[in-house]
Amino acid sequence: MGDRFSLVLRTCMAPWTQDCTYFIVLTLTDAGIAVEPDPLKRGLGFEEQWFTPWSEVMSLEHVRPPEPIVRIEFPTSNGQTAIRDIRIPPIADGPFAGCSGPHLVEAILAAFQETHHPPSVEQVARILPEVHGGSRA
Repeated sequence: MGDRFSLVLRTCMAPWTQDCTYFIVLTLTDAGIAVEPDPLKRGLGFEEQWFTPWSEVMSLEHVRPPEPIVRIEFPTSNGQTAIRDIRIPPIADGPFAGCSGPHLVEAILAAFQETHHPPSVEQVARILPEVHGGSRA
């Protein structure tokens, strides 16, 4: 397996305190997490675009299990923080195929925090069972 990875998912997210939907393309990489508007849903819902390196993630938690939603907090350019609830479906492709989306995001962040460098596929795979209680699905 290679060291670098990039997973692209079509999904949705919502600001933590608001009842609205953003249709997004979510990209999870060894470097960070990115959101951009879903071009297939252009004009439906709100639009937002950002990238946060794993080093800047302030908090992350799997909320409302068994729903596949993670709550992420990250700094914004104006010195504030943003909190987003992102629905992360099961991973269908790539080195993490079959993994729970929220557990994968937790494992990527935990792997980054171990070394303070972008994690490899192997590092994330090693942490996945710890995050999900011994199972990859």
